[in-house]
Amino acid sequence: MRILIYDRDCEGPGATRWLSRSFAIGAKLFGRARFFDAVIPSRSWAQALRATLDAADHHAIDEIQFWGHGKWGRALLGAESLDLPALSGRGELPHLLSEVGRHMRSSDATLWFRTCETLGAHTGHDFGRRLSEQVGARIAGHTYIIGPLQSGLHILAPGVAPSWSPTEGIAEGTAHDPRRSYWSAPNAPNTITCLRRTLPSGARFR
Repeated sequence: MRILIYDRDCEGPGATRWLSRSFAIGAKLFGRARFFDAVIPSRSWAQALRATLDAADHHAIDEIQFWGHGKWGRALLGAESLDLPALSGRGELPHLLSEVGRHMRSSDATLWFRTCETLGAHTGHDFGRRLSEQVGARIAGHTYIIGPLQSGLHILAPGVAPSWSPTEGIAEGTAHDPRRSYWSAPNAPNTITCLRRTLPSGARFR
């Protein structure tokens, strides 16, 4: 199965209503092409993951894409942040993520954050490694601010150290204290467009 989760309200930092509308329009276009088996607009991570489990039922999940906001080491859904503290907390999210991971059984199963900056800086490295181990699947994400162009795409497998620089995409600040990222550009590393439905193959995306 391929599943799409998107932020239906975009309430995070810098949120704008047109993004929610663009997510919904994109979901309809991809849905008409029958690329996704389930489309889940959501306001919280717990709601999104419960709906993912309901949609998967007894089926294997090949890919989950999340469309929403992100920052370094974070994926934002509504007012909630999926980050290292959330992964190690005592709430519902760690259990739900582990349950979702039970459905992601193939070596190519991937959770792809189509969000700004999520795998950038040291916090992005740490988040990607921890989450890939927690769900037992590959994590994909970006190091740049994304839009129609989506740069800095990398794929991280469980137990594998990130191969890209923690400074990739950072315009101001450092890998330990990032302040601002570059916008995606045609000449930036590992750039795709928002119209691409599948992950590229090749070692340079690791």
